[in-house]
Amino acid sequence: MLVLLDNVVKRAGGETTLLRGCDVVALVFDTVLFRTGAHCIVSDFTHCRFFALRISTTAMDPHSTDSIPAGQAASDYLRLAAWQAERLAATYADLRADPRYAPATAFFLNDLYGARDYSRRDQDGERVIHKMRKLLPAWAIEALERALHLNRLTKALDEAMANMLFVQMGVEVIDGDGYCEAYRRCGDVAAREEQIRLIGELGQELDVVVQKPLVKMALKMAHAPAHMAGFGELQDFLERGVAAFLHMQGADQFLATITRREHRILAAIYASAVNPFDCAED
Repeated sequence: MLVLLDNVVKRAGGETTLLRGCDVVALVFDTVLFRTGAHCIVSDFTHCRFFALRISTTAMDPHSTDSIPAGQAASDYLRLAAWQAERLAATYADLRADPRYAPATAFFLNDLYGARDYSRRDQDGERVIHKMRKLLPAWAIEALERALHLNRLTKALDEAMANMLFVQMGVEVIDGDGYCEAYRRCGDVAAREEQIRLIGELGQELDVVVQKPLVKMALKMAHAPAHMAGFGELQDFLERGVAAFLHMQGADQFLATITRREHRILAAIYASAVNPFDCAED
C-alpha cells in the first residue's frame, strides 16, 4: 500500500511526525523501516511498517510513450473501447443490477475497460513499481507486476484489434459480426486465455488484500499526499477498487462469473458460433 508524501513519515507510539527529506513513503505491514539520508532505522511495530525512500518527482518522465496511440490510431482505439464497454455492460447486466456486485461491476466497466485514456494512471503505476522495487515485499512486487503485465497485454490486444478492424478490414461502424471476424483474424487465442486467467487471479489477490487490517485507513491517509505528489489518478483508482471489493464481502462468485462467461465467449467466437455473446448466459 503506497502513501505518497513530500516528507518522511516517522511513527513513534501513537503519533505521526513529518520530517523533511523524502518524497515517497510506502505503507506495508509488520515493521517500520525509516530511511533518511544515508541512515536506516528499523523499528518493530504491531501492525504496520513505513518505508521511506528519497524519490525526486522531477525525475519522472512526463513524456512517457506508454500511453494510448496518437492521432487516428487513438480515435480508433477509443471507438473499439467504447464498443467493448457496451458489450461488457450487456454481458454483465445481471451483476450491474445486483446490489452486492454493482459497485465492482461499475469498477470493472469504468476503471478497467471503459472508453477512456488511462495512460496517466498506468504511467503512475509503472513509476511506482520501478521506484519501490527494493522496498516492497516480494509478494507485493509480484502482484503489481502481474497487474501491469495484464494492463500491457490488454492494451496490445486492443491496439491489434483496432488496427485489424479499422485499417486492415476498413470497418466504419463496429458490429458483432465484424468484431468477431477481426478477433479471429488477430489469432491471439493464447494471449486472450492469459488475459482471462490474470483477471481471475488478480481479482482473488485483491479480494484477500482488502480484508487486511489498516488497508482502508492507509488509503485514506494517502489520499491528499498522493494528489499533491501527482499520483491522484492512481490513488483514486485504488480507492474505488478497494471500496468495490470491500462492498462485495467476498468476490468468488463475481470473479467466477466473469472468467466463466469470457471463456465461453472466446470459444464461441473462434467456433464461429451464431450470436457468440449469447453463449455467455449461465
